[in-house]
Amino acid sequence: MSIDWTTVITALIGALFGGSIGTLFLIRYNRQKAKTEARSASNKEQEERIDLGDKYVTHMLDMMQKIYATTSLTESSNKDLLSRMEDLGKGLKEVKDEVSSIVTYLNGPYQAFKNEETATEEK
Repeated sequence: MSIDWTTVITALIGALFGGSIGTLFLIRYNRQKAKTEARSASNKEQEERIDLGDKYVTHMLDMMQKIYATTSLTESSNKDLLSRMEDLGKGLKEVKDEVSSIVTYLNGPYQAFKNEETATEEK
C-alpha cells in the first residue's frame, strides 16, 4: 500500500487554506459585528444624552413658568399694596386736614393750651 503523497499534500494544503479562508470570513464577520455593537452602544449613549437634555429643558421650562406665575402674582399683589398705601396716604392727608381745620376753628384757647403743653414738655 503506497501512500500517494500528492493526495496527502493536497489534503494538508486544502485543510490549511480552507480553514484559513473560513477563519478570514469569520474574523471579518466578528469585526463587523463588533463595530455594529460599538455604534449601537454609542448611539444608545447619545440617545440617553439627548433624553437627559430634553428632560433638562422640560424642567427648566416648568421652573420658568412657575417663576413667571409667581412674579405675576407678586406684581399684582405689589400693585394692590401700592394702591392700598396710596389710599391710606390720602386718608391720612384728609385726617391731617381735618385736624388742622379743628385747630383753626378752636384757634384761641386750644392753640394757647397746645403752646403751654409744648413748653412744659421741653423743660
